[in-house]
Amino acid sequence: MSSQLVLGGLPHRPEPESPIILEARGLGDRVAGWDYLWAKYVWGFHPEHHCANCLAVRFSKWVRPGMPLRQPRVFDEVAPGRWKYLYVCGIPVGGRWRDNLHFPLEPAPGEECSVLTFAGVTFHAQNARPLEIRPLPKGYRGRSWEFTTCRNWRFGVQYFGPVPKQQASRPLCRRCGRPATSGRTRAAAPPAPARREA
Repeated sequence: MSSQLVLGGLPHRPEPESPIILEARGLGDRVAGWDYLWAKYVWGFHPEHHCANCLAVRFSKWVRPGMPLRQPRVFDEVAPGRWKYLYVCGIPVGGRWRDNLHFPLEPAPGEECSVLTFAGVTFHAQNARPLEIRPLPKGYRGRSWEFTTCRNWRFGVQYFGPVPKQQASRPLCRRCGRPATSGRTRAAAPPAPARREA
């Protein structure tokens, strides 16, 4: 399958003097409790992938496990006009999906927003507006549950447009959206051996 990149329209850009500023606030000196923690400058979407690989991005060097607390960072590593959204994402130690961090931001000069994480750390953003990520129906456009439950992929669909319909290699289960493996998809029985006549 060839790689397909979906690009958004011209982004709304903050003025150069008002880039997004992000600060982690909490107790202690460093952000703790995360296996993965990143921020990406997002300019497009690869619908053939899910999770972090579906977003066309450049990683920021500022957001990572163990990053310092109470040190505001200016997100100017990529020139304005070369990205559309800043996506802050984290997976906690132990991989409890319900505690994952999804904090996608759109530049909005003068606005502020925050999100409180399971670990008690608040990420506070200036010159930014948080973006909602809505759920997708099971089997959306022929995709398996790995796609339709992935918030990175749902974000890509929502903010970069619908994706082409995909034929599932196996029928999807109507209950859970995963490829079906029950008896309803059994292969045909092999042909009976030919009889030898004497």
